Amino acid sequence: AEENIKLQQQLQDINLVHRDQLNSLQSSHKETLEGLNQDFKKQLRELETRIDEERGRLIHEAEQLKVQKMAEIEQTNNKMRSVEQERDQLWKSLRELQQQQNDKLRSLQPASGIARTESSATYGSFQGELYINGRQNQDQ
Repeated sequence: AEENIKLQQQLQDINLVHRDQLNSLQSSHKETLEGLNQDFKKQLRELETRIDEERGRLIHEAEQLKVQKMAEIEQTNNKMRSVEQERDQLWKSLRELQQQQNDKLRSLQPASGIARTESSATYGSFQGELYINGRQNQDQ
């Protein structure tokens, strides 16, 4: 009976030591998990900050590039308009010169050859117009 009481006391002591060790281990484990959770949250915030900074930088660069490309497009459009105006002016000058040439040819022909000359001049003018119109159609 005394031995039974001793064994029961030893069992209670072992259970008490086991419970204390278990509580200590659980407490340590909980502290470790809380520390890991705080580290994770800190790293997540840092990552979110870096992502926001990178997003801001990329947006700024994209806006700058857009402004630059829009300016390049505007310059190209202005240059194109200028070249088109120059082309139109050259075609107009060419038509005026052809008209002057036809008028001069008509004025230089004797009265008896007027019908043939007008026909030739008209044909030449017609060829010139075909060339001009064909050239304009190619440009368009």
